Amino acid sequence: MSSQFKVMGLAMVAAGALTAAMVSAHPESLRAPAWVAYAACCAFILAGCSSLARAYRRDRLALGVVCLMLAALTAIPAWIGFWPGARQCGGVAGGFAFMASGAACRTAFGAGAVVRSAMLVAALRQWLGEARS
Repeated sequence: MSSQFKVMGLAMVAAGALTAAMVSAHPESLRAPAWVAYAACCAFILAGCSSLARAYRRDRLALGVVCLMLAALTAIPAWIGFWPGARQCGGVAGGFAFMASGAACRTAFGAGAVVRSAMLVAALRQWLGEARS
């Protein structure tokens, strides 16, 4: 199992780094601020680092890295839900594409940011609790 964690960890780190390089090369292609794209890239890199930490049986380190990953993953829907400026989002349901109103978009992503924030707080409590024991 350890070798699978290593391979997946390295693959996720490489995917995040490659995507960050592409963002850096063509930031004009983004429909969001560059920091939002870099937060997503960091989430991949941190997921890979957590997997590598688990492969080397560094579980406390892995949990700390997961906390950082959750912070990066919380920032993205928080930007959509709470930062100023117009937002537009869409999706596919039942094979039909649709565009959501700005209010619906902000509500859905804002709720997601709140849920992820709760996950982050729970992970931080667990990580800090392990530090005390």
